[in-house]
Amino acid sequence: MENNPDLKAKKMGFPILAIVIFLCIAVSAAIFFYVRYWRVPVNEKEAERYRISGKDLYDKILTAPSEENGWPLYVKAYKSLDLKSIKGNTPSQTIKTWVFRGIDSKEKKLVAEIIEKNKEAVKLAKEAAKKKIIAIGFELPGKQLSASQLQVVSDNIKTIGILPGVLILAGDKEVEKGNNHEAAEIYLSALSICRGFDPEGWGISFRVPITAIINNRLGILLFKLPDNDPVVKYILDELNRIQADIPDLKASLYLNNYLSRECLKNMIQSQAAQIGKVPSDLIVDRELKSLDAAYLKLLEYADKLGYESMKDLDKIKAEDKSLIAGSIMIDSDVRYFKMYQVKKVFINGLTIAAALKKYCGDKGGFPDKLEQLTPDYLSKIPEDPFGIDGKFTYIKNGKTDALLYSFGPDLLDNKGKECSQSSFRTSLKSMDGDLVFLKVKQQTR
Repeated sequence: MENNPDLKAKKMGFPILAIVIFLCIAVSAAIFFYVRYWRVPVNEKEAERYRISGKDLYDKILTAPSEENGWPLYVKAYKSLDLKSIKGNTPSQTIKTWVFRGIDSKEKKLVAEIIEKNKEAVKLAKEAAKKKIIAIGFELPGKQLSASQLQVVSDNIKTIGILPGVLILAGDKEVEKGNNHEAAEIYLSALSICRGFDPEGWGISFRVPITAIINNRLGILLFKLPDNDPVVKYILDELNRIQADIPDLKASLYLNNYLSRECLKNMIQSQAAQIGKVPSDLIVDRELKSLDAAYLKLLEYADKLGYESMKDLDKIKAEDKSLIAGSIMIDSDVRYFKMYQVKKVFINGLTIAAALKKYCGDKGGFPDKLEQLTPDYLSKIPEDPFGIDGKFTYIKNGKTDALLYSFGPDLLDNKGKECSQSSFRTSLKSMDGDLVFLKVKQQTR
């Protein structure tokens, strides 16, 4: 029986069949892994088009004459800052504390000294604020551009929030002295920085952006002024100019993608020639495709208005197939998209509020609809990035009662209940109220 050829063939068939089954399972698993986790479907032609646009914008930043670009003056203002008087904490941390908490009696002399020493920085920032900002994305270019191409911010003042912080303190000082026009000019210069740079990463966990702090200071100044005060018109004219000059979101996404790609390539290639058994160039290619896919989605959201552009934004992160490096960049870019909209809502909301105050002063009451502000006070009604159909919520009761608000990043309508600073989130998480830009009741006027 041992020499039975049929039995031998049968015995040999079992391991062969097992091997075939194993190979089929392995191939199927490999295909599934490739399709689900490795292959990243992306429109290469479209991705290439916006990559070129991003590179063109990058080159434009480097070559644009200073009269068309406020960036060189901002760099000069940063580099001129003198904060040596601040001992102990880092200058950024100390100034942040003063801006948020206020200044006690022991600190007044030091703050006055710092403001005096930094008159040149304030002057340069005011000059820069009058110039256009090319769509330069979300980060201070000095963080990403080559030092040989641009003067970068010196090491001891890397944090971008520090210049707006100094400007806020200088503006506060002018308010104390009763110099309302000068205070407004300084606050507006600080707000102007927020048009194109991202001072939000100021060590404040993306909660209360510095744009909101400047907005609050300007709002308090604006609404304590008599309706017919010429400073009201000055603030409105400047807000209209700043609002119209906010860098385009899609252009900013083009540039940010170009910079993110360069950063991602460097991040992976600097680790090791190989990650496990996979050559790093394959990792780079796959991660860049993941980044491209996420950016194409972000560009789709950028075409939508208000609420519709924000409600499903976090799906981009949920659908992300990248590994750790790519995931970090994609998470960062989705966050920057939100920060852009947060900055925009504060600038746009304050612009409408200023127009409403001026209209009320001229006409003796608030308009029935925001559309009545055009064309005499606004060329067009600014968009609410978080509102239904991109519109702010405006409610008028009687002649001199009015309410203007945005749902804010959580996209929930709290019927005009004002959000507390402690609950503010730039994410889509719940807040305890709305972003209120104007709330006037007859008895308070």
